[in-house]
Amino acid sequence: MTTLTQAQAFNLLDELAAEIEAQLPPPIADDEVTAPMLAAKTGNDAGRVKEWLELQVKLGVLTKHDVIGVNRRVVVAYRKAQP
Repeated sequence: MTTLTQAQAFNLLDELAAEIEAQLPPPIADDEVTAPMLAAKTGNDAGRVKEWLELQVKLGVLTKHDVIGVNRRVVVAYRKAQP
């Protein structure tokens, strides 16, 4: 078994971290919202807000996709649909 030097270990960590980062969705954009963001803004229940947002997606008013949220977790973000 081969033992890695500290420099090799750091290089491996950097390489693997870059591979993981490349597979993650993009960060949330300024023109996107999440259900918790809208719930906090309106004072409504996050579950009800999410149901409403999903209805807007079905109606074609909004689109949704995965993003990296402000807390570095993968979350669903919504934005206005392009005409």
